Amino acid sequence: MSKNIILSVICGSLILSGCTLYVPPKTTQRVTPVEPLGSKEICIVENPKVRPHFLEVYQQVMERKGYTITILEPNETVVSCPITSTYVANWGFNGFAAFLRHVTINIFKDGYLKGEVYYENQGNFVNGEEKLTELLNQLFPF
Repeated sequence: MSKNIILSVICGSLILSGCTLYVPPKTTQRVTPVEPLGSKEICIVENPKVRPHFLEVYQQVMERKGYTITILEPNETVVSCPITSTYVANWGFNGFAAFLRHVTINIFKDGYLKGEVYYENQGNFVNGEEKLTELLNQLFPF
């Protein structure tokens, strides 16, 4: 075999293996919007494991939508108020920047689940404030 053929086979193999090894990051997003809740007062149970800025943005977005927000202590339950929300969020690092990796938000009325958000990001950079705003606007479409 000539050097050119061997070199072509090696280069072709490297190109093909590189293409098949790369899998773009996957993002999953599911929102079950709440129906009108009959009240504009929502209690959010603080989650101390989540960056404080997340709760600040959550509260600001909801207040812009006309809701009155009360922050509950982490040990409160979903029946502490007529309408209560819990949340979980965490960030990842893709080698270049931190990104919002996961969000779960649940809305309860009288202890019953009435709406929810599930967002999972496997590595795409997203602006956390913009994504949270988008998710809350879908969760509370009115």
